Amino acid sequence: MQQTKTLLLALIIMGQLNSIAQKRWTGLAGDGQWLTPTNWSGNSIPTAIDDVILDNTFTSANYTVLLPPGNITVMVNSLTITPAADHTIEAILPLTNTAIPGLRLTNTGTALRINKGGIFRNASGALSGIPIDIAGALWIGNDGRYIHNTPRSHAAVVGNLSASPGTESGIFEFDIKGGGPLISFAGKTFGTLVLSATAAGGARTYNANGATPVIIRGNFLINDGVSFNLDLDDTIFIRGNYEQRGGIFNLGSGPNNTVVQIGKHLLQSKGIITENNNGLPILEMNGAGPQQLSMAGGIANSVALKINNAAGVVLQTPLSLPYQLELTAGQVNTSSTNLLTLQATCTVKVDSLSSTSFINGPLKKLGLMAQDQFLFPIGKGNTHRWLSLTQVTGNYTVEFFRANPKLMSSTYHANLHHISSIEHWTIVADLSPTPQTAVKLSFNDPNSGGVTDLATLRVARLSGNTWSDAGNTGCMGSPGSNGFVTSYALSSFGATEYFSLASTTGSFNPLLVNPRTRPATETGGILSGICAPSITSGATRLLLTTRKKAEAQLMIADIMGRVIKIIPVWLPKGSNSIPINATSFPAGIYTITVSAPEYAMQPTRFIKQ
Repeated sequence: MQQTKTLLLALIIMGQLNSIAQKRWTGLAGDGQWLTPTNWSGNSIPTAIDDVILDNTFTSANYTVLLPPGNITVMVNSLTITPAADHTIEAILPLTNTAIPGLRLTNTGTALRINKGGIFRNASGALSGIPIDIAGALWIGNDGRYIHNTPRSHAAVVGNLSASPGTESGIFEFDIKGGGPLISFAGKTFGTLVLSATAAGGARTYNANGATPVIIRGNFLINDGVSFNLDLDDTIFIRGNYEQRGGIFNLGSGPNNTVVQIGKHLLQSKGIITENNNGLPILEMNGAGPQQLSMAGGIANSVALKINNAAGVVLQTPLSLPYQLELTAGQVNTSSTNLLTLQATCTVKVDSLSSTSFINGPLKKLGLMAQDQFLFPIGKGNTHRWLSLTQVTGNYTVEFFRANPKLMSSTYHANLHHISSIEHWTIVADLSPTPQTAVKLSFNDPNSGGVTDLATLRVARLSGNTWSDAGNTGCMGSPGSNGFVTSYALSSFGATEYFSLASTTGSFNPLLVNPRTRPATETGGILSGICAPSITSGATRLLLTTRKKAEAQLMIADIMGRVIKIIPVWLPKGSNSIPINATSFPAGIYTITVSAPEYAMQPTRFIKQ
């Protein structure tokens, strides 16, 4: 009986201790002050053994809690900030607090926990030392925020950052008012890292150096007015977005070759990425999915852009590169609106035989002055078909089209028997400096439709409405494999010049959709095809007749030869009616080409109103 009474008394005491050890904010005093007893459950301020909880248990409002001013240290076991959904709760170690430390958290587990909507702001006014002494982990949950507002030491705090699940986008923000801070960076792991200049009045320089990697598991954000000077002899791994809203990100303030790898998107609304020393830093896109590259600011000096993502990168703004473009894996998707421009000093590092690394869209190169050669690694879809300019002067925009150039004209100069039916290139030359170059076109069979004889292979150029012979002053490669053919020197350029592979004889170089393709008039092939209706505001049908069944592919291209849609189809013998949904297509003229392993159809057109 006595043992039972003793156990019961022990449980009561433990329950009282647990109750005492957990202290919640009530805010009943209405002054937001930590030292006001009536702001706390039990009408008493937290003690050294308490686990303090700032939440919305007793108040449904957003609120701010101010730790005491003066040379006063607050010591508790732990502090947890847990707002209700769509609420904000902020705890501030104010500028008026000069104690070292101003806050001591003694829990060796999770000492400071900041959940979504919670903010802890360290604005200590101490003249030296470490304002916050954290014995355990700083756990910043996703969308929680720790703001370092003081020039006092933060290395110990950063060293205690938790990397456990649920903290990937927890925000650690540097927003330091005074001093010229060297931030604790090398060898550290952050959730989301933010550099700001608000507390400094709109302009703040941060510096970092070291020789160990940095891991940013969420986003890395540089706000307007920030200059971040980095000298890191290693790699920054950004698993989320790199976002820049202004300021300067100096990747090379020292001699080291810093690498910045970005796992998601690069979103720069303004500002600059640069270097100003002897290092050659690299900005690398290496995500696992398609990445957006939006640079309304820019890149300056010797900063290389490396594309190392098989899923590719899409330009969301025009981009001008000053130093180097390296294509390792994946495409860079460009457009006439969001154009990729290589400045006069910019080089390209690429494997011309790669089928996966190229510019999918137009590419512009500036400042070619009597240069021996410049290779444009361009392509379309899954086809890399580079073009090179040799003995070249001028500024040029080049694009490849996986589409039939005969749609523009089927009239040939007397020297030519036929041109390619599946691919062509465009070149737009600036008026100044006066353009002069020879054009080198690549081929890669079977994708080029059958290159069987280099001696009769030609570069064809559309002049007026006629495909003219632009020559074969040199060629290299192997029929049936890959290689190139070079035109004679060209010094007169119109607004847009069109080029294609061609042959001087019908006996060689078929250059068809498939080398085995037979004309539509041959027995056994696809005989005829029309679109009905040929003018539509949304839907039409492709009506065609076959002499035998076929597994085929429909390719829909716009008037410029850009492939809009590819549709695989199964064609039984006889009459076929294939629905074409053009509802999402812009108004214009479209061409449908049908190809099968052994058969072909003459292209047919329809107009989308």
